[in-house]
Amino acid sequence: MADLDFFIDVVVSGAVLGAGLADSPEEVTRALGSDFAEDRGRTGMWRDYGLVEFSWARRSRSDPWYATGFTVQVHRLAAGIEAAENLVRRYGPFGGRVRFARLNAELERLD
Repeated sequence: MADLDFFIDVVVSGAVLGAGLADSPEEVTRALGSDFAEDRGRTGMWRDYGLVEFSWARRSRSDPWYATGFTVQVHRLAAGIEAAENLVRRYGPFGGRVRFARLNAELERLD
């Protein structure tokens, strides 16, 4: 499965299409595209790209956003939620599930 490469890349690199915890909202948008849901408050924000969510915080409105985390929501595949277009373009279509044993075996093979 080509989408297995996505999960391996995330685990190995700690990033999604090169976007990680050092990146601003604008940098993540450049990597993942502009098709996202956003929840933004005065000091917190998250962006939902379907399979992946990024979050940021800041002390005040005048401060820049800093990344606080990102998650890969694997369970959403079973619900039919689609991955961001840039992910599908890079990795191909995503299946409805990921077998941990298969992912783990491939990560062990890569050491």
